[in-house]
Amino acid sequence: MSLQLICLCAEWCGTCRDFRVLFDRHAASTDVDRTLWLDIETHEDLLDDLGIEVENFPTLVIARADQSVCFAGPITPFAETLARLCRAARADELRAPVEGHWQALVTRLAADDADPSSR
Repeated sequence: MSLQLICLCAEWCGTCRDFRVLFDRHAASTDVDRTLWLDIETHEDLLDDLGIEVENFPTLVIARADQSVCFAGPITPFAETLARLCRAARADELRAPVEGHWQALVTRLAADDADPSSR
């Protein structure tokens, strides 16, 4: 099952900068349809519009290819944590309810990708 990975971080956060290397490496070595690295300050307007407040870094959103969100929340910034979550998502083992604003984020980002004028 293909996945979309969205990581919300901050450029000023050293943990985020270190995690980005692991995030990019994981994305390059697995079946991931799409990865996005969103700096919360660069994308502040989008996050505010959707009512999303990121308090812990890194915050990860995992969505299936059909855009349904199966995980959203802070994670420990380790490669194995990311890999384990992705394996569970592919196996359809992540079934906890996900707040609506995360689904709105995935939907909005997909619509922005489909509309070149939104960039």
